[in-house]
Amino acid sequence: MTSVERVKCLFKQQALKQPKLAQLDLVLYKWFTVMHSEGKLVAESVIIERAKSFFDELQKTEECTFCEI
Repeated sequence: MTSVERVKCLFKQQALKQPKLAQLDLVLYKWFTVMHSEGKLVAESVIIERAKSFFDELQKTEECTFCEI
């Protein structure tokens, strides 16, 4: 295997999948980083409830399953 082929293979292996609900993912991430920067601890159950709330606010029609971490 040439070095070029190795690099191509490496990039293939590191490809990330995009979230199915990218807008929800971004809003939840921004909210979480604000909470973290303010020094607030956020329980898993609070994150899930906030995700459900954001999902409703965004009025998404896609199916979404919220599960415990």
